[in-house]
This record gives sequence, C-alpha cells and structure tokens, in this order.
Amino acid sequence: MTYLLKLRALCEGCEKSEALLWCIQDHCALCKDCDEKVHVVNRISQRHERVEVLRQSVVTTLCNHCHRAPSSLYCEDKDICICELCSVHY
Repeated sequence: MTYLLKLRALCEGCEKSEALLWCIQDHCALCKDCDEKVHVVNRISQRHERVEVLRQSVVTTLCNHCHRAPSSLYCEDKDICICELCSVHY
C-alpha cells in the first residue's frame, strides 16, 4: 500500500509544527517541542527510538507487517517492505 505524503509532515502532537522525528514505539511523527514533552517525562519513554523524518521522500510505503509505521527495509525473501521494529520478525 503506497501513500503520497506532503513534503512537510505535520506534528501529530500539536498539529501545528513540522514533524522532525518519528517515534518507532509510539508510531507517530512529532516536532522537537512535542518530542521533548513526551519523551523527557519519564525513563521508559526516554528509551524510545526516534528517527529523523526525511523530507526528501515524497512517496513512502507503510510496513506490510504492522501497517502503521513507514517501511524502511525490504525483505527480498518475502518480497515485502517492513519497518525497523517489525524487522525482528523476519
């Protein structure tokens, strides 16, 4: 399933600022301020892995396993695109 994304992703926290980070565990895109509010609060959320949102990508594919996160890896044996979190299953 392929989705066309806007060049500027909106933060899912405040819905006002440009999203700069994708939280793999929370499956959401956040701006810097919202990321700090969410992930500095407690030790558990501080361990969440966040990756930079790439603005160069216009077209992306959602993970064929969880259907929530953007895919970042291609599994040649299964002919599917998967996210980093789901890659442990393959």
